[in-house]
Amino acid sequence: MRVIIRNPERILFEGFTRQAILPGEDGEFSVWDFHQTLIAALKKGMVILHSGKTIAPERIEIGSGIATLDRNELMILCL
Repeated sequence: MRVIIRNPERILFEGFTRQAILPGEDGEFSVWDFHQTLIAALKKGMVILHSGKTIAPERIEIGSGIATLDRNELMILCL
């Protein structure tokens, strides 16, 4: 899936991944390629992206925000 992580100042990450683990308001959750459409509130924490191309996942620290997933594109807008 395509992933864009953005704060008010800049794009923190733009790329592709097979799995994303997100810090949801109600706890950590995971989304995969071709996951169903969703909108979720996020709390401050770590987004972990598993691309399948490397052993170590990409880790991006975010502030609170929202995540939307539609048509295999995950958009994270955060502080």
